[in-house]
Amino acid sequence: MSRYKTFDATGVATSGRLYAGDLNAIQDRYADLAGNYTQNVDVGSIDIGENGLLLSRIGAGQAQLSGRLRLTGGLDAAGGVILGNFTTTARDAIGAGLAPKGTMIFNTTTAQLEVNTGTDGARAWRAVAGGASARVTRTSDLSVGDGSPTLIPWTTEESDDFGMHDNVTNNDRLTAVVAGVYLVQGRVYCSSTSTPVWTLTIYKNNSFATTYDIDQKQVTISGSPLDARALVRLAVGDFVNMYISQLSGGSRSLIATNSYRGAFEAAWVAP
Repeated sequence: MSRYKTFDATGVATSGRLYAGDLNAIQDRYADLAGNYTQNVDVGSIDIGENGLLLSRIGAGQAQLSGRLRLTGGLDAAGGVILGNFTTTARDAIGAGLAPKGTMIFNTTTAQLEVNTGTDGARAWRAVAGGASARVTRTSDLSVGDGSPTLIPWTTEESDDFGMHDNVTNNDRLTAVVAGVYLVQGRVYCSSTSTPVWTLTIYKNNSFATTYDIDQKQVTISGSPLDARALVRLAVGDFVNMYISQLSGGSRSLIATNSYRGAFEAAWVAP
């Protein structure tokens, strides 16, 4: 509160005397501590109960509380709620006691909302909603030898906002950037000669021990599709890919032109 008038001890008017106008002006500047809900009080900062709990202004239109705020009622955020932004590394470095069960953040590494479903001492961050996905295709035919499973490379990205695929390096695979369950599916189109039997298989981490959906059929019409689809649990860094094989007695092709262009995709669906 600014000073209305500086008094002295002379007893001489005007600074040495207290007048009725002085009292009125002092009262006009006085802030009621209780009961007056119409007054407007201007302050720079307020300590609440202790020196370390400070309510203050940090910028135009912004205030901050230096400690934790607990609401006993609901939060009505008409302008939206902005959660703390953390990289995965910064999230894992949150100090002890600052991330109890239910703590929610926005992970800028994975572009997902995450909540700690564990405890402060044993944290288990889970994505609240998905987002990691990719869809890739081919633009040229692929030769497939007789009886030998052939890994399918994908050379064109239709969508890949999370860096799950590379068009050059290991371009056969879609790699998980967020742990969870992914819907993985693919379609290819086969050429036909002598009614060969074609087999399309989804693998995890390029391992025959982790085989998922298989589509096998005898192709009698060139351009016939094969489809494989599976729900696959992936850790960060795990990947999925597809193999194609055929038994015709000779080399055959996967068609990848015009309306017969195949595709491979994976989308996060659950923690």
